[in-house]
Amino acid sequence: MNLNDTIISSDNNEPSEAEIQSCIDERGDRDRLWEKYRPFYEKKRKKYEEYLRRFGSMDQNNRETPYEISEKIKNALLQQEYIIAKTLPHNPHQYCLRKKWIGDTPFVEIVNIMREYGYVELFYTRLYMVYNIGEFKYWTMGYPIEVTTLINRTTIKKYSYDDFCYLVRDL
Repeated sequence: MNLNDTIISSDNNEPSEAEIQSCIDERGDRDRLWEKYRPFYEKKRKKYEEYLRRFGSMDQNNRETPYEISEKIKNALLQQEYIIAKTLPHNPHQYCLRKKWIGDTPFVEIVNIMREYGYVELFYTRLYMVYNIGEFKYWTMGYPIEVTTLINRTTIKKYSYDDFCYLVRDL
């Protein structure tokens, strides 16, 4: 079962498939889609969190991932260019952007793999589906694929902002 299938809304203020496709085809126009239908996507995000709550407490490890899929996601995520986030120095992390995605494996496929094989983690008051690779954990903000624009990552081990920046500077 695809996670996106579990959070379908019957809202009338929902983007049409044609409008979604139009925004997807115009790489940088997802912001327009997001702004125009923000209440719709916020409701979908809340439904996604309800879905994640049903998992209950989980180990901080990925669910069993077939080797080929594990290698595919690892190779795709490790070749991306990451930007250090400056907005949350108490939570040092990096992100890569969908519009600058590198490689043969599509961004959407990687996000779906993360959501299918990851584990649920609580960060402050929000639940996220997280996927570990090596010393890093990766997550998205949990919004539907059509408005998901980035993948975050941080080290599994916690570091100060300065130490984190020092560690990832050459990656």
